[in-house]
Amino acid sequence: MASREEYTTCMTPFMKGSGKTREERQTSMCIGAKLCSGKASNEQEAQKLCAEAALEPKPARVSRGKRGCKIDYAALATCTSKNIDPETITPESFLESLETAFQKCQAIQAAPSYKKFMKECVLVNTVTGTLPESNKLIKQCNTEWKEIKK
Repeated sequence: MASREEYTTCMTPFMKGSGKTREERQTSMCIGAKLCSGKASNEQEAQKLCAEAALEPKPARVSRGKRGCKIDYAALATCTSKNIDPETITPESFLESLETAFQKCQAIQAAPSYKKFMKECVLVNTVTGTLPESNKLIKQCNTEWKEIKK
């Protein structure tokens, strides 16, 4: 297809899914995509390509984990190297030593963002009071942030 509009027009009948099961809609979309993109010249060829694609293993999904829970790899490497004694490691005990070191260093995480740090700092140190007291608290939290970032 020459343009996006032509492709969309071509795909319209294949995107209609009323009365179809999920698998039928997916198959229809795949067949339409193969035909409209020019990868297949007829519907039988498109069905064959879609069947082959369905058999291929999908790449493993990488979980992004919890937001804000990032590992500080430099700190983890430092901690791990401190907890492994190179003089006592043998090829047989390497994995066990590495696992033990990782367990000891498990709590290491990246420093929080400035915004998250300030929110937590202010919540922990909150004092009900006047605006000057609040400003003093914010300055104190900024000082703590600067110390952490050194």
